[in-house]
Amino acid sequence: MIKPNSLTKEQWFLLGIIAVASLLRFWRFWDFDYVHDELSALTRMNYASWSEFYHYGIELDGHPAGVHLFLKILYSIVGDNPFLIRLPFVICSVACVYQVYKFGKEWFSSSTGLISAACFSVVQYTIYQGVIARPYSPGLLFSLLLVRCWTKIFIQKSKDWKLFLLYGVLLSSLGYIHYFALLFGAAISLLGMLWLRKEILLKFLASGFIAFVLYIPHLSTFFFQLKTEGLEWLNPPDSKFLGNYLMYLFNHSKLFIGMVFLGTLYFLIKSIKEFVPLQIKKRTTLLCLFLIPFIVGYYYSIYISPVLQFSLLIFGFPCFLIWLFSFWNKSKIYVFSVPIILFIGVLSLVEERNHFNWFYQNPIGSFFKLCNQPKTLNVGRHEPLFYDFYKERFEEHFEYYSLDDDCTTIKEFQKLLQSSKYERVVMGDLFPREISLVNKYYPNVEMENRGNGYENLIFSKRKETLNDLYYKKRNLFSLSSVDKKNSFSKPFQLNIELNLDSILMNPHDIIDIYVELELESFDDSNIILVNEIKQGKEKIKWLGCNTKNLKPEDSNVFFLVNSYSIPFEKDSLSNLTLNGYVWNPDKTVFKVKNYGYGIREGNKNRFTGFNKLRD
Repeated sequence: MIKPNSLTKEQWFLLGIIAVASLLRFWRFWDFDYVHDELSALTRMNYASWSEFYHYGIELDGHPAGVHLFLKILYSIVGDNPFLIRLPFVICSVACVYQVYKFGKEWFSSSTGLISAACFSVVQYTIYQGVIARPYSPGLLFSLLLVRCWTKIFIQKSKDWKLFLLYGVLLSSLGYIHYFALLFGAAISLLGMLWLRKEILLKFLASGFIAFVLYIPHLSTFFFQLKTEGLEWLNPPDSKFLGNYLMYLFNHSKLFIGMVFLGTLYFLIKSIKEFVPLQIKKRTTLLCLFLIPFIVGYYYSIYISPVLQFSLLIFGFPCFLIWLFSFWNKSKIYVFSVPIILFIGVLSLVEERNHFNWFYQNPIGSFFKLCNQPKTLNVGRHEPLFYDFYKERFEEHFEYYSLDDDCTTIKEFQKLLQSSKYERVVMGDLFPREISLVNKYYPNVEMENRGNGYENLIFSKRKETLNDLYYKKRNLFSLSSVDKKNSFSKPFQLNIELNLDSILMNPHDIIDIYVELELESFDDSNIILVNEIKQGKEKIKWLGCNTKNLKPEDSNVFFLVNSYSIPFEKDSLSNLTLNGYVWNPDKTVFKVKNYGYGIREGNKNRFTGFNKLRD
């Protein structure tokens, strides 16, 4: 048993860092429901046979088999209990903190190890990816163990054959956990050739051969998944990707990142006089280990298929921290640096990232909890598999329509809205136009729950106490420029022009323009509601919705809706105008029952993700 009075100052600081890291990771980690990536894995657990599970649950998923197989076994034992499902991943994340400390200490100094571990423990990047039941915390732990093994072979110059055997096992394991972890392992192995000594050449080559042999059972899966396309919903990285990533590494806190980089610059200038080739070689190796996964992922996403996300770069993240704090390697500097970093890190978690509110609000579970009321149309963009998961969990049957799967077109959705069987609509993550369309049939807003990456709403037909969606709206027939005839048949009519500068309040507002039409027949004539947004003389957006996409079958009365989400730039509200008209190329005769616009508050953090939260 360790006695408190036998611990050194360094060990006390390490225990304090691990205690903070444990608190941030174990704090109610079971109390927030599964996120999308976890559900995507857990909904693949119940296939009838192992062969079906392997094909549909692993090969088609795109991730290696290791974590999926682990989850399959764990799920069969404990069910979908979030505490027990996530516990192994949280433990891996806390273990990573100690490995970062050892990494920094063995490469540079105790100060580098402690300061790096302190920073690692308080950033949302490692906390979030370390708590969810995905491959990132085990992949990171095995990556750090590989680095430790590499360190003993190349820096501490050990010739023990057991280390080379362990190196091969760890390298192969990375390929079973995550392909970007394997990429990191390949990078450090290739860089090892620059550190290679003649007397260990055969042992190092043997470790690579061991890794290959152990990976042979997974090669068919690797090549099968290599042929699959990337994520359809993911855009290729742009020029802002790396800058946004670096800001996220420090909780989007200017104070945090400023303190770290100014401190690094100060110690870098002081160390210029101390030219140590070995230190330069170490730092170059660390930067390469951080940059190689980014460069490979970036160009793969640009030229082949988009895959690059912040989470995929986590395996090289400790190398970046060790490189930064390698300049902070003076003896005892950790005495004041560690408390400051821990304080600023926790403060930025609360202030900049709103961690303890955002982290525990799950859009998917909270949406399905709202769906068990009678006479309710439940509609969202969540996969039907998620519906099956929660239906089984709640042991209740309720109707749910997925707009991506059950309602393939908006006109099918509008047909559901016209049905008299529903009294209210529960919505999850609908697009702005779809929300506006629901409001035309269900005008009372009963609930609005918006957050980072989600939007759950409930609208009803109750008119006793009407809670309006819009803070400003207007009947466009009141404009002097609008023709007030009842029937129309010309190609262009109902022209409007609005100065948005005078009617918008915030740079995240949404303006909905809608027209309710009545046709004389059920024909397939095409009528289009057109809106153009200009900033000065420059056209910045063209919007169009037509009867072919929105008119329900067997209905001659319906709405056309365009929605425009105002850009978030600071000057986005200046000199904006909206022009609109109804284009009737077939010269169909129709009546206009309603014509207007409404302005409502948008969700400023709807698509923020891991970028900076908007105030």
